[in-house]
Amino acid sequence: SIPQPTPKTQKRRAIDELKEEFARKHNTPNNSNNNSSSINSSNSNNISNNNNSSSNSSNSNNTNNANNAFLDNNNNNNNNNSSSKFFSNNSSISSISSSNNNNNSNLSTITWRRQGVKHAVNELFVDLIEEIDCIIEAGGLTVASSIHGRLEVQSHLSGMPDLTLFFNRTNLIEASSLHPCVRLARYQQDQTVSFIPPDGNFTLLTYMAHQPIQLPIYCKPQIAFGKEGGNVNVILGQKTVENEDVTDVIVILPFPKFVTSTSLNANVGNIIYDDINRICRWSLTKLPKDKTPVLSGKVSVDSTFQTNCTMTAQLQFEIIGSTVSGLKVTSINMFGENYKPFKGVRRITRAGNFQIRCN
Repeated sequence: SIPQPTPKTQKRRAIDELKEEFARKHNTPNNSNNNSSSINSSNSNNISNNNNSSSNSSNSNNTNNANNAFLDNNNNNNNNNSSSKFFSNNSSISSISSSNNNNNSNLSTITWRRQGVKHAVNELFVDLIEEIDCIIEAGGLTVASSIHGRLEVQSHLSGMPDLTLFFNRTNLIEASSLHPCVRLARYQQDQTVSFIPPDGNFTLLTYMAHQPIQLPIYCKPQIAFGKEGGNVNVILGQKTVENEDVTDVIVILPFPKFVTSTSLNANVGNIIYDDINRICRWSLTKLPKDKTPVLSGKVSVDSTFQTNCTMTAQLQFEIIGSTVSGLKVTSINMFGENYKPFKGVRRITRAGNFQIRCN
C-alpha cells in the first residue's frame, strides 16, 4: 500500500504549486537572474542616483549661480540705488546750497532797514537842532562858546527810498559824525548827505561849528549879599530882531547855603523856590517883545553869610524857526519810489550848558 501524505506535506505541496503558478504568470526569473537583475537594477539605481545627484548638483549649482546672480543683481541694484541716493542727496545738497546762495544774494545789505516797509501815509520830518554852550561873565562878555548841532529824522516811507539832502552853507560844519546809512564817499566829496533812511526816528548827523556866536537872548543877573540880607535883580531880553519867538525860557538861580528865605517877584512868568535845595526857578512860556521881563526881591541870610560869594545862573530857552549858525536844509530829493511823500523841515535853537556869572 502507498502511504498517504500527511496533512502537513499536502499543505507544503499546495504552497509550492501556488508559487510555480505565480512565477509562470509573472515570468519571474530564477535566483541568478534575480541576483544579476538586482545588481543591474542597483547599478542602474546608482547610476540614476548619480545622475540625479549630478543633476541635482548641477541644478544646485545652477540654483546657486542663479542665487549668486540674483544677489549680484540685488547688490548692483543696491549699489545703484545707494549711488543714486548719494547723487540725489548731493543734488539736493547742491540745490539747498544754491538756494541758500540765492537767498544770501537776495538778502539786503542794508542792515538798518527791513524790506517790505509799508505806510498808509508817507511822510518825512527833519529837525535841524543846534544847542549853544557858553559861559558869560557878569559884565556880559562871552568867555567861551560853541555850537553842537544834530539832524533828527522821523521817517515813515514805504519801500526802499533813496534820499539826498542838501545844505546851504556846508563850510559851517567843521566836525561831524554820520549815521551808518549815509554814503561816506559822497559826503566827503561835497558834504551832500545821500542815504537810505531807517524806518522811524534816528539821528542822521551830528556836527560842531566853532565860529563867533551872536546870542539870541541876554540875561543880566545882579545879586549882592550883606548883613541884613541880599538883593536880587534879574533882567531878560531878546537880542535878535526876528519873527521867531523865544519860548520855554527858564532861569535857574542856585542860592548859597546861608540863604534862609526868599521874597521874589516877577512881572512875567512864574517863580518856584525849593527851600530844601535853595534853588529858584523862573519860568516863562514865551519871552515878550513888548516889555522886559524882570525878577526882583530880597533874601534873608544867617550869620555864616559871605559878602564875596559868587553865584552862577543857568539859562534854558528854545527858538523854533532859526539856527544860531545860519545853517539850513535847502532841499530833500527822493529816488527809487514813485510816490511823493510829505516833507517837513524845522530849524531849532536851544540852550545847552548856558551859564551866566552873577555880580
